[in-house]
Amino acid sequence: IEIIGNHKTENFIIKREIAHPINTVLDTNIVNEDKIRLVNLGIFSEVNWSIEPLDEGSAVLIYSITESIQKTPPIVFPFYEENTGWSLQGLWLVNNFRGRNQQISTVGSVGGKNTYGINYNNPWIFGDHISFNLNLQKTSFIHRYLSEDINLNSFKLGLGKWFSYKIKSLIEFDLVSKKFSNFNTKNRGKLHYINPNFNLKYDSRDIYWNPSNGFLVSQNFNYKKGIISENFEYLSWKQSYAYFITIKKSKKKIVLGLNNIIKKSYGNKNKFWIESFGGSSTIRGWDLPDSNIYKNEKFRFGYNYYQTSMELRYDAIPKYVTLQGIESGLIIVFFCDMGLINYDWEMLRKTIPMYGSGVGLRIPFPMIGVIRFDYGWGYRNNVWNSGSFHLSFGQKF
Repeated sequence: IEIIGNHKTENFIIKREIAHPINTVLDTNIVNEDKIRLVNLGIFSEVNWSIEPLDEGSAVLIYSITESIQKTPPIVFPFYEENTGWSLQGLWLVNNFRGRNQQISTVGSVGGKNTYGINYNNPWIFGDHISFNLNLQKTSFIHRYLSEDINLNSFKLGLGKWFSYKIKSLIEFDLVSKKFSNFNTKNRGKLHYINPNFNLKYDSRDIYWNPSNGFLVSQNFNYKKGIISENFEYLSWKQSYAYFITIKKSKKKIVLGLNNIIKKSYGNKNKFWIESFGGSSTIRGWDLPDSNIYKNEKFRFGYNYYQTSMELRYDAIPKYVTLQGIESGLIIVFFCDMGLINYDWEMLRKTIPMYGSGVGLRIPFPMIGVIRFDYGWGYRNNVWNSGSFHLSFGQKF
Protein backbone atom coordinates (compact mmCIF):
# COMPACT_ATOMS: atom_id res chain seq x y z
CA ILE A 1 0.00 0.00 0.00
CA GLU A 2 1.31 3.44 -0.95
CA ILE A 3 0.00 6.94 -0.28
CA ILE A 4 0.69 9.85 -2.61
CA GLY A 5 -0.33 13.52 -2.65
CA ASN A 6 -0.21 14.23 1.08
CA HIS A 7 2.26 17.11 1.23
CA LYS A 8 1.17 18.34 4.67
CA THR A 9 -0.71 15.47 6.27
CA GLU A 10 1.38 12.93 8.19
CA ASN A 11 1.30 9.38 6.75
CA PHE A 12 0.08 7.82 10.01
CA ILE A 13 -3.05 10.03 9.95
CA ILE A 14 -4.00 8.36 6.67
CA LYS A 15 -2.78 4.85 7.49
CA ARG A 16 -4.87 4.60 10.66
CA GLU A 17 -8.00 4.97 8.48
CA ILE A 18 -6.94 2.20 6.06
CA ALA A 19 -8.30 -1.21 6.98
CA HIS A 20 -7.28 -3.18 3.88
CA PRO A 21 -4.59 -5.76 4.83
CA ILE A 22 -1.44 -6.36 2.77
CA ASN A 23 -0.29 -9.67 1.26
CA THR A 24 -3.83 -10.69 0.42
CA VAL A 25 -6.35 -10.58 -2.43
CA LEU A 26 -7.64 -7.10 -3.24
CA ASP A 27 -11.11 -6.44 -1.79
CA THR A 28 -12.66 -3.42 -3.51
CA ASN A 29 -15.40 -3.17 -0.86
CA ILE A 30 -12.78 -2.60 1.84
CA VAL A 31 -10.89 -0.16 -0.40
CA ASN A 32 -14.03 1.91 -0.98
CA GLU A 33 -14.77 1.93 2.75
CA ASP A 34 -11.22 3.18 3.32
CA LYS A 35 -11.80 5.91 0.75
CA ILE A 36 -15.00 7.05 2.50
CA ARG A 37 -13.26 7.22 5.88
CA LEU A 38 -10.49 9.36 4.38
CA VAL A 39 -13.02 11.72 2.78
CA ASN A 40 -14.86 12.02 6.10
CA LEU A 41 -11.73 13.36 7.81
CA GLY A 42 -12.69 16.67 6.22
CA ILE A 43 -9.14 17.65 5.25
CA PHE A 44 -9.05 16.21 1.71
CA SER A 45 -10.77 17.62 -1.36
CA GLU A 46 -10.49 14.35 -3.24
CA VAL A 47 -9.46 10.74 -2.57
CA ASN A 48 -8.91 8.13 -5.29
CA TRP A 49 -7.29 4.70 -5.48
CA SER A 50 -5.60 2.65 -8.19
CA ILE A 51 -3.68 -0.57 -8.69
CA GLU A 52 -0.13 -0.80 -10.04
CA PRO A 53 0.77 -4.38 -11.10
CA LEU A 54 4.26 -5.71 -10.29
CA ASP A 55 6.33 -8.17 -12.32
CA GLU A 56 6.00 -11.11 -9.93
CA GLY A 57 2.20 -11.05 -10.12
CA SER A 58 1.43 -8.98 -7.04
CA ALA A 59 0.37 -5.33 -7.07
CA VAL A 60 0.58 -2.07 -5.18
CA LEU A 61 -2.62 -0.44 -3.90
CA ILE A 62 -2.18 3.33 -4.24
CA TYR A 63 -4.29 5.90 -2.42
CA SER A 64 -4.06 9.28 -4.18
CA ILE A 65 -4.84 12.26 -1.93
CA THR A 66 -5.70 15.85 -2.87
CA GLU A 67 -5.40 18.00 0.23
CA SER A 68 -7.99 20.69 0.82
CA ILE A 69 -7.19 24.21 1.97
CA GLN A 70 -5.54 23.58 5.33
CA LYS A 71 -5.38 27.03 6.87
CA THR A 72 -6.24 30.65 6.42
CA PRO A 73 -4.01 33.64 6.98
CA PRO A 74 -5.31 36.14 9.55
CA ILE A 75 -8.20 37.62 7.56
CA VAL A 76 -11.23 39.85 8.06
CA PHE A 77 -14.49 39.19 6.20
CA PRO A 78 -18.26 39.68 6.58
CA PHE A 79 -20.00 36.73 8.22
CA TYR A 80 -23.66 35.88 8.78
CA GLU A 81 -25.42 33.94 11.53
CA GLU A 82 -29.18 33.72 11.83
CA ASN A 83 -29.23 34.38 15.57
CA THR A 84 -27.13 37.55 15.42
CA GLY A 85 -27.11 38.76 11.80
CA TRP A 86 -24.09 40.17 9.97
CA SER A 87 -20.73 40.76 11.65
CA LEU A 88 -17.26 41.70 10.52
CA GLN A 89 -15.21 38.70 11.59
CA GLY A 90 -11.50 38.23 12.01
CA LEU A 91 -10.24 34.65 11.80
CA TRP A 92 -7.08 32.61 11.88
CA LEU A 93 -7.80 28.93 11.30
CA VAL A 94 -5.59 25.87 10.89
CA ASN A 95 -7.75 22.92 9.85
CA ASN A 96 -4.93 20.35 9.83
CA PHE A 97 -2.59 21.61 12.54
CA ARG A 98 0.89 20.02 12.36
CA GLY A 99 -0.47 17.72 9.63
CA ARG A 100 -2.26 15.69 12.33
CA ASN A 101 -5.92 16.48 11.65
CA GLN A 102 -6.08 18.80 14.65
CA GLN A 103 -7.96 22.10 14.42
CA ILE A 104 -7.02 25.34 16.12
CA SER A 105 -8.59 28.74 15.56
CA THR A 106 -8.80 32.19 17.05
CA VAL A 107 -11.79 34.32 16.17
CA GLY A 108 -13.10 37.79 16.85
CA SER A 109 -16.01 39.77 15.45
CA VAL A 110 -17.80 43.11 15.67
CA GLY A 111 -21.28 43.94 14.50
CA GLY A 112 -24.30 41.73 15.13
CA LYS A 113 -22.09 39.65 17.43
CA ASN A 114 -19.09 41.02 19.31
CA THR A 115 -16.87 38.16 20.32
CA TYR A 116 -13.38 36.82 20.71
CA GLY A 117 -12.22 33.34 21.58
CA ILE A 118 -10.03 30.34 20.88
CA ASN A 119 -10.94 26.79 19.84
CA TYR A 120 -8.93 23.57 19.74
CA ASN A 121 -9.96 20.08 18.65
CA ASN A 122 -7.96 16.85 18.51
CA PRO A 123 -9.85 13.70 17.38
CA TRP A 124 -7.13 11.24 18.54
CA ILE A 125 -5.56 12.84 21.62
CA PHE A 126 -5.56 9.67 23.76
CA GLY A 127 -5.52 6.95 21.12
CA ASP A 128 -8.10 5.33 18.85
CA HIS A 129 -10.85 7.96 18.28
CA ILE A 130 -10.62 9.42 21.78
CA SER A 131 -11.09 13.13 21.18
CA PHE A 132 -10.59 16.33 23.12
CA ASN A 133 -11.92 19.82 22.48
CA LEU A 134 -11.48 23.16 24.22
CA ASN A 135 -13.36 26.42 23.75
CA LEU A 136 -12.84 29.78 25.48
CA GLN A 137 -15.17 32.55 24.40
CA LYS A 138 -16.49 35.98 25.36
CA THR A 139 -19.56 37.15 23.42
CA SER A 140 -22.05 40.00 23.45
CA PHE A 141 -25.11 40.34 21.22
CA ILE A 142 -28.70 41.54 21.14
CA HIS A 143 -31.17 38.68 21.51
CA ARG A 144 -33.18 38.31 18.35
CA TYR A 145 -36.65 38.49 19.94
CA LEU A 146 -36.35 38.96 23.73
CA SER A 147 -35.15 42.61 23.59
CA GLU A 148 -32.22 41.68 25.80
CA ASP A 149 -28.57 42.72 25.55
CA ILE A 150 -26.61 39.54 26.35
CA ASN A 151 -23.04 39.29 27.63
CA LEU A 152 -21.78 35.73 27.74
CA ASN A 153 -18.53 34.21 29.03
CA SER A 154 -17.99 30.48 28.62
CA PHE A 155 -15.30 27.88 29.18
CA LYS A 156 -15.92 24.45 27.64
CA LEU A 157 -14.04 21.15 27.75
CA GLY A 158 -15.10 18.04 25.87
CA LEU A 159 -14.08 14.39 25.64
CA GLY A 160 -15.35 11.96 23.02
CA LYS A 161 -15.00 8.30 22.17
CA TRP A 162 -15.94 6.35 19.06
CA PHE A 163 -16.79 2.68 19.42
CA SER A 164 -16.01 1.35 15.93
CA TYR A 165 -16.99 3.89 13.27
CA LYS A 166 -20.71 3.90 13.96
CA ILE A 167 -21.24 4.51 17.68
CA LYS A 168 -20.00 7.94 18.76
CA SER A 169 -20.15 9.52 22.20
CA LEU A 170 -19.26 12.99 23.43
CA ILE A 171 -19.49 14.60 26.86
CA GLU A 172 -18.83 18.30 27.36
CA PHE A 173 -18.65 20.48 30.47
CA ASP A 174 -19.41 24.16 30.06
CA LEU A 175 -19.03 26.85 32.73
CA VAL A 176 -21.19 29.85 31.79
CA SER A 177 -21.65 33.39 33.08
CA LYS A 178 -24.49 35.29 31.42
CA LYS A 179 -25.41 38.92 32.09
CA PHE A 180 -28.42 40.58 30.47
CA SER A 181 -30.33 43.85 30.44
CA ASN A 182 -33.75 44.55 28.94
CA PHE A 183 -34.12 47.49 26.52
CA ASN A 184 -37.70 48.26 27.56
CA THR A 185 -37.80 47.71 31.33
CA LYS A 186 -34.11 48.45 31.97
CA ASN A 187 -34.10 45.41 34.26
CA ARG A 188 -30.74 43.75 34.69
CA GLY A 189 -29.91 40.21 35.68
CA LYS A 190 -27.32 37.48 35.58
CA LEU A 191 -27.06 33.73 35.43
CA HIS A 192 -24.14 31.54 36.45
CA TYR A 193 -24.43 27.85 35.72
CA ILE A 194 -22.65 24.66 34.82
CA ASN A 195 -23.82 23.05 31.62
CA PRO A 196 -22.83 19.38 31.08
CA ASN A 197 -23.95 17.98 27.74
CA PHE A 198 -23.95 14.33 26.65
CA ASN A 199 -24.45 13.18 23.07
CA LEU A 200 -24.65 9.61 21.77
CA LYS A 201 -24.93 8.82 18.05
CA TYR A 202 -25.38 5.82 15.81
CA ASP A 203 -24.00 6.86 12.42
CA SER A 204 -23.98 4.56 9.38
CA ARG A 205 -23.89 7.33 6.73
CA ASP A 206 -21.33 7.01 3.96
CA ILE A 207 -20.22 10.60 3.21
CA TYR A 208 -20.91 12.91 6.15
CA TRP A 209 -21.21 16.22 4.28
CA ASN A 210 -23.59 14.81 1.63
CA PRO A 211 -24.81 11.28 2.48
CA SER A 212 -26.10 8.86 -0.15
CA ASN A 213 -27.33 6.25 2.29
CA GLY A 214 -27.40 5.28 5.93
CA PHE A 215 -28.86 6.31 9.29
CA LEU A 216 -27.92 9.00 11.80
CA VAL A 217 -29.60 8.56 15.19
CA SER A 218 -28.73 11.05 17.93
CA GLN A 219 -29.66 11.29 21.61
CA ASN A 220 -28.67 14.52 23.36
CA PHE A 221 -29.05 15.35 27.06
CA ASN A 222 -28.34 18.94 28.09
CA TYR A 223 -28.39 19.87 31.79
CA LYS A 224 -28.09 23.33 33.33
CA LYS A 225 -27.51 23.82 37.05
CA GLY A 226 -27.37 27.24 38.67
CA ILE A 227 -24.35 28.06 40.83
CA ILE A 228 -23.23 30.92 43.11
CA SER A 229 -26.48 32.77 43.98
CA GLU A 230 -28.73 31.09 41.40
CA ASN A 231 -30.60 27.91 42.24
CA PHE A 232 -32.24 26.27 39.24
CA GLU A 233 -32.11 23.03 37.29
CA TYR A 234 -33.08 22.50 33.67
CA LEU A 235 -32.82 19.40 31.50
CA SER A 236 -33.60 18.99 27.81
CA TRP A 237 -33.71 15.70 25.91
CA LYS A 238 -33.39 16.01 22.15
CA GLN A 239 -33.77 13.03 19.82
CA SER A 240 -32.98 13.09 16.11
CA TYR A 241 -33.56 10.32 13.56
CA ALA A 242 -32.30 10.77 10.00
CA TYR A 243 -32.35 8.35 7.06
CA PHE A 244 -30.83 8.68 3.58
CA ILE A 245 -31.39 6.53 0.51
CA THR A 246 -30.26 6.92 -3.11
CA ILE A 247 -33.23 6.69 -5.48
CA LYS A 248 -31.19 7.31 -8.65
CA LYS A 249 -27.70 5.84 -8.77
CA SER A 250 -25.49 7.73 -11.18
CA LYS A 251 -22.79 10.37 -11.12
CA LYS A 252 -25.60 12.91 -10.80
CA LYS A 253 -27.36 10.99 -8.08
CA ILE A 254 -30.70 11.78 -6.46
CA VAL A 255 -30.95 11.18 -2.71
CA LEU A 256 -33.99 11.20 -0.45
CA GLY A 257 -33.37 12.37 3.13
CA LEU A 258 -35.83 12.12 6.03
CA ASN A 259 -35.42 13.58 9.51
CA ASN A 260 -37.51 13.60 12.69
CA ILE A 261 -36.59 15.61 15.81
CA ILE A 262 -38.25 15.55 19.23
CA LYS A 263 -37.27 17.82 22.13
CA LYS A 264 -38.72 17.61 25.63
CA SER A 265 -37.78 19.90 28.53
CA TYR A 266 -37.89 19.48 32.31
CA GLY A 267 -37.29 21.70 35.33
CA ASN A 268 -37.03 25.48 35.68
CA LYS A 269 -37.97 26.97 32.33
CA ASN A 270 -36.13 30.28 32.01
CA LYS A 271 -37.06 32.58 29.12
CA PHE A 272 -33.56 32.14 27.68
CA TRP A 273 -34.25 28.43 27.07
CA ILE A 274 -37.26 29.20 24.84
CA GLU A 275 -37.08 27.66 21.36
CA SER A 276 -38.57 29.20 18.22
CA PHE A 277 -39.74 28.06 14.79
CA GLY A 278 -38.73 29.84 11.60
CA GLY A 279 -35.36 29.88 9.87
CA SER A 280 -32.95 27.50 8.18
CA SER A 281 -32.64 25.02 11.06
CA THR A 282 -36.34 24.58 11.94
CA ILE A 283 -39.33 25.31 9.65
CA ARG A 284 -38.13 26.98 6.47
CA GLY A 285 -40.35 29.43 4.63
CA TRP A 286 -40.98 31.44 7.81
CA ASP A 287 -39.10 34.62 8.72
CA LEU A 288 -36.70 34.56 11.63
CA PRO A 289 -38.55 35.59 14.81
CA ASP A 290 -38.06 39.14 16.07
CA SER A 291 -39.62 41.03 18.98
CA ASN A 292 -42.83 41.76 17.03
CA ILE A 293 -43.27 38.12 16.06
CA TYR A 294 -42.58 37.13 19.68
CA LYS A 295 -45.47 39.35 20.79
CA ASN A 296 -47.94 38.55 18.04
CA GLU A 297 -47.24 34.93 16.97
CA LYS A 298 -46.98 32.96 20.20
CA PHE A 299 -47.61 29.72 18.32
CA ARG A 300 -43.98 29.84 17.08
CA PHE A 301 -42.40 29.54 20.54
CA GLY A 302 -42.08 26.99 23.32
CA TYR A 303 -39.84 24.64 25.29
CA ASN A 304 -40.98 21.43 23.63
CA TYR A 305 -41.29 20.61 19.96
CA TYR A 306 -41.55 18.01 17.24
CA GLN A 307 -40.38 18.63 13.69
CA THR A 308 -39.96 16.55 10.58
CA SER A 309 -38.21 17.33 7.30
CA MET A 310 -37.93 15.71 3.90
CA GLU A 311 -35.35 16.68 1.28
CA LEU A 312 -34.84 15.50 -2.29
CA ARG A 313 -31.21 16.25 -3.20
CA TYR A 314 -30.03 16.24 -6.82
CA ASP A 315 -26.30 16.46 -7.62
CA ALA A 316 -26.63 18.82 -10.58
CA ILE A 317 -22.86 19.38 -10.67
CA PRO A 318 -21.07 16.59 -8.76
CA LYS A 319 -18.36 17.79 -6.42
CA TYR A 320 -15.02 18.43 -8.12
CA VAL A 321 -11.71 20.13 -7.37
CA THR A 322 -10.69 23.24 -9.31
CA LEU A 323 -7.17 23.90 -10.58
CA GLN A 324 -6.68 26.08 -7.48
CA GLY A 325 -7.46 23.10 -5.24
CA ILE A 326 -10.85 24.47 -4.13
CA GLU A 327 -13.89 22.21 -3.89
CA SER A 328 -16.93 23.16 -5.93
CA GLY A 329 -20.17 21.72 -7.24
CA LEU A 330 -23.91 22.28 -6.99
CA ILE A 331 -26.75 20.38 -5.34
CA ILE A 332 -30.39 21.31 -5.98
CA VAL A 333 -32.76 20.53 -3.11
CA PHE A 334 -36.53 20.37 -2.81
CA PHE A 335 -37.71 20.37 0.79
CA CYS A 336 -40.77 20.12 3.00
CA ASP A 337 -40.83 20.79 6.76
CA MET A 338 -43.53 20.36 9.41
CA GLY A 339 -43.46 21.12 13.12
CA LEU A 340 -45.33 21.50 16.39
CA ILE A 341 -44.06 23.65 19.26
CA ASN A 342 -45.55 24.49 22.66
CA TYR A 343 -44.57 25.60 26.14
CA ASP A 344 -46.45 22.60 27.59
CA TRP A 345 -45.53 19.06 26.49
CA GLU A 346 -49.06 17.79 27.11
CA MET A 347 -50.49 20.44 24.78
CA LEU A 348 -48.08 19.66 21.94
CA ARG A 349 -50.34 17.16 20.20
CA LYS A 350 -53.20 19.70 20.21
CA THR A 351 -51.07 22.38 18.54
CA ILE A 352 -51.85 23.50 14.98
CA PRO A 353 -48.86 22.42 12.81
CA MET A 354 -46.59 24.81 10.92
CA TYR A 355 -45.50 23.80 7.41
CA GLY A 356 -42.82 25.04 5.04
CA SER A 357 -41.76 23.95 1.57
CA GLY A 358 -39.51 25.24 -1.16
CA VAL A 359 -36.26 24.84 -3.06
CA GLY A 360 -32.60 25.33 -2.19
CA LEU A 361 -29.02 25.19 -3.41
CA ARG A 362 -25.97 23.59 -1.74
CA ILE A 363 -22.42 24.57 -2.71
CA PRO A 364 -19.50 22.60 -1.23
CA PHE A 365 -16.77 24.82 0.21
CA PRO A 366 -13.46 24.04 1.99
CA MET A 367 -13.50 23.87 5.81
CA ILE A 368 -17.16 24.97 5.94
CA GLY A 369 -18.55 21.88 4.24
CA VAL A 370 -21.59 23.40 2.51
CA ILE A 371 -22.98 26.88 1.87
CA ARG A 372 -26.78 26.58 1.94
CA PHE A 373 -29.40 28.80 0.27
CA ASP A 374 -33.11 28.06 0.75
CA TYR A 375 -36.29 29.82 -0.29
CA GLY A 376 -39.61 28.55 0.94
CA TRP A 377 -43.23 29.37 1.71
CA GLY A 378 -44.93 28.74 5.03
CA TYR A 379 -48.41 27.41 5.67
CA ARG A 380 -50.54 27.23 8.82
CA ASN A 381 -54.23 27.01 9.55
CA ASN A 382 -55.25 27.31 5.85
CA VAL A 383 -53.10 30.39 5.27
CA TRP A 384 -49.93 30.71 3.14
CA ASN A 385 -47.35 33.37 3.94
CA SER A 386 -45.34 35.44 1.42
CA GLY A 387 -42.20 33.29 1.74
CA SER A 388 -38.73 33.70 3.19
CA PHE A 389 -35.09 33.35 2.15
CA HIS A 390 -32.51 31.55 4.34
CA LEU A 391 -28.70 31.60 4.25
CA SER A 392 -26.74 29.17 6.42
CA PHE A 393 -23.78 26.78 6.51
CA GLY A 394 -23.87 22.99 6.67
CA GLN A 395 -26.75 20.66 5.87
CA LYS A 396 -29.99 20.95 7.87
CA PHE A 397 -29.58 17.26 8.73
